[in-house]
Amino acid sequence: MHIVIDNLWISTRFPSCSMAAACEASKLLMRMVMRSMLCFTKLVAQALDVVNCVKASSSLLFLAVESRLTV
Repeated sequence: MHIVIDNLWISTRFPSCSMAAACEASKLLMRMVMRSMLCFTKLVAQALDVVNCVKASSSLLFLAVESRLTV
């Protein structure tokens, strides 16, 4: 099996690759996947914060415009 991530080539069937090295490569891959998932989760949370902020701002703006129209 060959895995390529950001120009990092990992082979678990390399003739000189010991089981310990394959295990380390697997751990490295899992760490990279977990970091990527964490970064993605943080980005989604930030995007939701922005959406909520925009919604709140537009609601306030709508109320301000509405109150000026009724006066």
